[in-house]
This record gives sequence, structure tokens and C-alpha cells, in this order.
Amino acid sequence: MNVFNKLLLLLLSCASGGLSAATAITVPYGSPEDQKPPTMTLAYEHPSAKATMIVILGGEGRVGIHEKTKDAKTQSAILFGHSNGSISVTEYLNKNIQSPGISALVLSASKSDIVIKQPLSLPVMFLHHVDDKCRLTPFYAANRNFEKLKSVNTHFTGLGVVKGGDASGDPCRDGRHMFLGAYEEAAHLLSEFINNHVIR
Repeated sequence: MNVFNKLLLLLLSCASGGLSAATAITVPYGSPEDQKPPTMTLAYEHPSAKATMIVILGGEGRVGIHEKTKDAKTQSAILFGHSNGSISVTEYLNKNIQSPGISALVLSASKSDIVIKQPLSLPVMFLHHVDDKCRLTPFYAANRNFEKLKSVNTHFTGLGVVKGGDASGDPCRDGRHMFLGAYEEAAHLLSEFINNHVIR
């Protein structure tokens, strides 16, 4: 199974279980002339979605995020960036800080060098495994970025800590970096964030 599709199992378990009734949609990669495949190859349309989740995996998808926020079929559009995708979503947010077109931001297994301009008033969740062994996404850096953002964000800023799962495989492409074996735990944390701080 593709490592990105492993992560999508997390999103689907959050959506299909009715926890937050999120809809995951694709975002194009590159310009329309490139005709490259979308960042996400698997989407799930929930029949009664309360939120739209725009998922950026691996750092692609910079082009088209704004269009997808406008296409969202629900009032709540959640921008979700995993690993290198956290760079993409924070770059997007920084360029559209005054009018981001989203209701919340999720930074999953985020890179240590992400930067978010201030001021910010948006629900934000850091979702990270406490034992992420990828050298580019250590937990201590996510915790540091969480504390830094929490001190300046006028809205809710949370840190969802995943503790279970399997450490096997490449530390940056599998295992705890991808929440292997801990999909339900991660989905529960994500669902709590969405239900308590995003969906009204």
C-alpha cells in the first residue's frame, strides 16, 4: 500500500465513522498545463458532511488550494498538511493571512522549520507521534512550534499526541511518522479537534 494511502486511512476512519463527517477532496499539483495527477488519489464523499478537509501530503498541492477552499461544499474548510505538506499549507496561509478562506488548520507530523506569520486567529491543531523518528519531523520541534504558536494565536491551538502504533519501516515514509498501527488513535484526536473547535 502507498504510504500516502496509509495516511488516508486515518482520514477515512475519521470521516466514515461519522466522528466529524469530513469530506476529503483532491488538490491539483502544478499548473493545469502540467496535467500532473492530484496530490490525493483517494477521496471520500460523505453524504452529510459537516466539514471539508483539503489534504496536502508530501509537499505538493501549492497550486489550487485557494480554488478548493472556494469549492468547499460545507461551511467549514479544514486545511490538513502532513510532513512536507505542512510546509505547503503554512506557505499558503502566510500568503493569504488576511483572508485564508479556511476554518481551521491541521499540521500533521509537521516539519521542524515551518513558519506561520502573525497575527493569527484560526483554530490550529498539531497532530504528532510522540516517538516520530524522522530526523526532519522530531516531536520536540512540533512541541516547540505548538508552544510558540499558542502564545500568539488568538484562537484555539492544540497538540494531539499519538502514542501507540508500529515503528517498522522507513522512519520518514512509514512507521510512527505515518501513524502506522495508530490510525484510530490519531483519527480520534483529529475528530475531537474538529467537533470541539471547528464545527459549530
